[in-house]
Amino acid sequence: MKRFIFRIILVIGIGALLASCGGGPLSFLGPILSVSEIKNLSLDQFFTADGLDDEYAETGDFAVYIRDAVTGQDIACVSQDDGMDRVRYINTYYGGLSVRFREVDGEHPDSVARFQLVFVEQDSGGCPAPIASADDIIGITSDVASEDLIAGNLWTTNGMATAVLRVDDREGEEPAPMAPSMQDALIVDQIGIENSYDEERVFYIFAERYEDDEVIETCQVDDNDLNSVRYGDMIYAALNAAFPCLSSDMADFAAIRVRLSLWVQKDDGPDEIGKTEITRIGDLIGERAEFTNGKGYIRLRGVAITPFSARYARLEELANLVVTDLEYTSAAAASETLEVHFMSPDGYSVVCAGPDQGLVGVDLPDTAYTALNAQMTAVTGQRELFGWNELNVVVVGRSDSNTCPSALSGDYTVLGSAAALTTSAIDTGTANLEEGGMVGWKYEAVE
Repeated sequence: MKRFIFRIILVIGIGALLASCGGGPLSFLGPILSVSEIKNLSLDQFFTADGLDDEYAETGDFAVYIRDAVTGQDIACVSQDDGMDRVRYINTYYGGLSVRFREVDGEHPDSVARFQLVFVEQDSGGCPAPIASADDIIGITSDVASEDLIAGNLWTTNGMATAVLRVDDREGEEPAPMAPSMQDALIVDQIGIENSYDEERVFYIFAERYEDDEVIETCQVDDNDLNSVRYGDMIYAALNAAFPCLSSDMADFAAIRVRLSLWVQKDDGPDEIGKTEITRIGDLIGERAEFTNGKGYIRLRGVAITPFSARYARLEELANLVVTDLEYTSAAAASETLEVHFMSPDGYSVVCAGPDQGLVGVDLPDTAYTALNAQMTAVTGQRELFGWNELNVVVVGRSDSNTCPSALSGDYTVLGSAAALTTSAIDTGTANLEEGGMVGWKYEAVE
C-alpha cells in the first residue's frame, strides 16, 4: 500500500512540475506513450555487426527507428543529422551517445503501447522520412512494452544489432564490461573520452613499463584496433585491444608496473588526453582505470582462462563445443535441414552446427545418436561482446534457403529445446530436451 501511494504522489508531483514548466523532458513512462513522450527518448548505446552494402567497407550511414509494433508504422527516428554520424563503424560498441529521437514525417498513430526498434543502413534521404525501399534493414527487435523499452539492451531477432534507450533527462549508463578473456593478457575493453572534438580524429593508447621510477619500455595498441575511435565525448566498448609488448609469459607478469595514456592526433602533433596512475598489471585486469585529470578512463578486460568458469558464456568457448550425442522426438519435414543451435534468451542464434559442420546422418526421431563429431561455429555476424548469462540449446528443422553458420530467419521448426542453461549447466556437457531426448557435447579447443 505504501509503495502504491508513493507512486501516486510521484506521478502527481511530476505532472505538477511539468505543468509549472509548460512541458519538458519526462522521467516517468506509462504503459502508453504519446509521440511527445517518445520524442523524449534518447539513444544511449548502439552496436551493429551488419548493414553494409559493400562487404569490404567498414562504415555505413546507420539509423534507428521506433516502430508501432501493432500498426507497423514508424513513429520516431535518429540518423546522421541527429548525431549518428559518430557511429559509422560496424563491430564497434558505442556508449554515452545521447542522440535524441525526433518524429517521423507523415501519418502515424498519436500514441503507442507496443514497440519495436528497426535498425537501418540508409541509402535514402533518411530520418525524419520513413524507411525507404532503398534502405537496408539490418534487423528488427521483438515487440516490447514501454517499461522494457528503457530496461537495457534491445537486440534484433537475428542478433545483428542492439541499442540501449533512456529517458532524456536521466543519466546514461556505462556499457557492461566485455566478457573475460581466455588468455592472460592486458587488453583494453573500453575507453571513455570526455573531451569533445568537432571533427574526426586519430587516437593512440600507450603503455609505459616502469622499473622503480624509470620508464624502461613504451609500446602502443595497434592502430587497427582503434580505427573506429574517431570522436570524443563518448564511450567505445568491447575494443579487445591488446598491448603487444606486455605478454603473460613475461616474468612476474602481474607484478609489472605500467602507466596507460590516451592521446589524440592534432594538427600540431599528438596531444595527451589523460593518463592513469602507475599500477601493477594484476591490479588493472578487469578494472576501470581513471585518468588522473578526470578527462576519461580506460577499462581493462577481465581474465577467466578455464572454460565456462566465468558468469557469462563467451563466444570463444561456445565455438569450441563439439556435438557428440543427439536424440529428439519430433520429426523434421523432408524439406528441413536439421541443426543444433545455442540461442540467446532474446531469440537469436549464437553458435550452431549443421551438415557443413559434421551433423549428418541424424534424420530419424526417437533414435539415440552417439559418437558424433559436429563442431559448433559462430553464427555469421556474432562477435565477442558481453557474453550470455543463460542460453537455450535448440534442435531445429530449418527450411529457409540458408544453413549454419547463417543466422536463423523465421523459417524453422523447433524439434526440441532446453532453456536457461547457465555456464555451469553448459559445462556438464549435456541437456535434456523439454520435448524428450537430449543433446550432448564436449569442449575441444580449436587450434
